[in-house]
Amino acid sequence: QDTINALEALTEYSLLVKRLDLDMNVKVAYKNYGDLDLFKLTEDNFVGRTMTVPLDDDIYVSTGSSTGIATVNVRTVYNTIGTSEESCNFELKIIPKRDDGKALIGKEDGEPLGRLEACAKYRPGAREPQSGSAHAVMDIGLVSGLEANTEDLSTLASGVDQLIADYEIKDGHVILQIDSVPADNFFCVEFRIGELFQVGMLNPATFTVYEYHAPDKRCTILY
Repeated sequence: QDTINALEALTEYSLLVKRLDLDMNVKVAYKNYGDLDLFKLTEDNFVGRTMTVPLDDDIYVSTGSSTGIATVNVRTVYNTIGTSEESCNFELKIIPKRDDGKALIGKEDGEPLGRLEACAKYRPGAREPQSGSAHAVMDIGLVSGLEANTEDLSTLASGVDQLIADYEIKDGHVILQIDSVPADNFFCVEFRIGELFQVGMLNPATFTVYEYHAPDKRCTILY
């Protein structure tokens, strides 16, 4: 009896090894529009290349008469075009102000030349609370040759009103951390700007606002 069981086990093992010997043709085809590709998998060529096809019809994967075991992974990707409401949740405005209403010429380096007022208002979605945003970031780019007055920024962060939670100046950008931007009125911050050096041809700078946990939904304007 033991001999018979051993022979049966060896026979099953032999059949299993034969089935696991990879020699497989994998055909990928549309249900109605014909073949897409044919992959021949063997012990030496056991990984098929990635292929991308439009989803114009149902896709069928078949092997026919083959040996071995293979796995097919199919991933469907849908590309959608977002609307401005989906990609931008803030209304922005930025106002460069001058103390005397004249051009920034003839001042000494570092002297306060004017002010910059940056404002944002949250635009909640239809299913969101109408009170305000979550923690938000204001990224104010400065025009070349200008610097922000750090005393004003410190007052915004630690003054009685404490309009901002924190600030950072990095690579010509003033980055402000805001606890929340209201939805019913504009939230505005204002600070003095000074001239480091004169620039003949000024390029526009950017003003960007986004929620800290959703940086992909950012709003940007030029000034």
